[in-house]
Amino acid sequence: MPANTPETLRLDDRFLTALAREVDNGNVRRVGHPQLPLALYAYTDSCVYNGNWNGMTDLCRGLVIDESARRVVAWPFPKFHNHTAHGAGHPWALPLPSEPFEVYDKIDGSLGIVFHYAGRWRVATKESFTSEQARWAQTWLDDRDTSALACGTTYLVEVVYPENRIVVWSTARTLTLLGAYDRFGVELPLADAAPAWQAVGGDVVRGRTVRSVEDLIAFAAVNRGPDGAPVSGTDTEGWVVRYRSGLRVKIKIPDYVRRHGTRTATGPRTVWQALADGNDPAGLFGEIPDEFLPWVKQTVQQLRDRHGAWMEEARSAFDALRELHGDRAAFAAQARLTPYAAALFRLLDGNSIDDLAWTAVKPEGTPPQPTVTP
Repeated sequence: MPANTPETLRLDDRFLTALAREVDNGNVRRVGHPQLPLALYAYTDSCVYNGNWNGMTDLCRGLVIDESARRVVAWPFPKFHNHTAHGAGHPWALPLPSEPFEVYDKIDGSLGIVFHYAGRWRVATKESFTSEQARWAQTWLDDRDTSALACGTTYLVEVVYPENRIVVWSTARTLTLLGAYDRFGVELPLADAAPAWQAVGGDVVRGRTVRSVEDLIAFAAVNRGPDGAPVSGTDTEGWVVRYRSGLRVKIKIPDYVRRHGTRTATGPRTVWQALADGNDPAGLFGEIPDEFLPWVKQTVQQLRDRHGAWMEEARSAFDALRELHGDRAAFAAQARLTPYAAALFRLLDGNSIDDLAWTAVKPEGTPPQPTVTP
């Protein structure tokens, strides 16, 4: 029985209009399935960079819709943020609640979205039906007996295999269950979904016992686990706290964030290169940890300010030689006495100096990774 049965949630015009608006605004990307009448919706790097979070963009973390039937086929986890974002004045990250909670390991891999459609179980990742990780997970699933799984339930898993590691060392080759949603988008207790997933042969994310979220945050800040024992970024990424209300937050250890940043060559020159090439720095967020967002924004602003100041100084030097603009030889003699000689000749010929300005403000060397609070 495919998941898009009459009992699933049919989307109304308001929902679809709001979704289309976010696509038009560049906050959400629509990805069509290569063979089926399905579309996957995922928030964009621009959405992350600009903090354009709302109920719709939060939901688009791999939302799969049968557009012909106007029905949701697979529900992802809504976007959840680092614990440091909460209580920092963001309207989309209110202070953390005071309510019962559970703690789970945060697994270093790729989110897999497992759903039933048109007679078989299928896997997508957050942004693709056909990514390398989705294909690996599909092969893993196809090789197993899936009869215990409940049609209409979305199983959210971490796709884990050695070639897909980011930082944490692991020899596992599995799909680890993180959570599940029913056909109406209501989250199911992990304990209820786990037996069926284990019957398939998959793992279930490990829960942890901690006295308080504050204790966990304090331990994580000094690279220690929930039990206080030292951990490194090759041991663990961190933990996810799930409150009774369904809110999730991430708590990562600094060593993992540092190692992740190193693997993705995150530094001032990475940001400078994006700007110098005329690219939107939001595009960096397909490659670097989102913990670096505040630092990237600060670096972007600093580089743009320096670029603008250099351009203004060059134009001022050009204007100061206004009386010589008609005498190229005399102009050249004076221009060579300034630090903007190449720019002055460009301006004299009516050409852009943008690339010269970016070259002038290129960060020196390869500095240490920025300090980031996870």
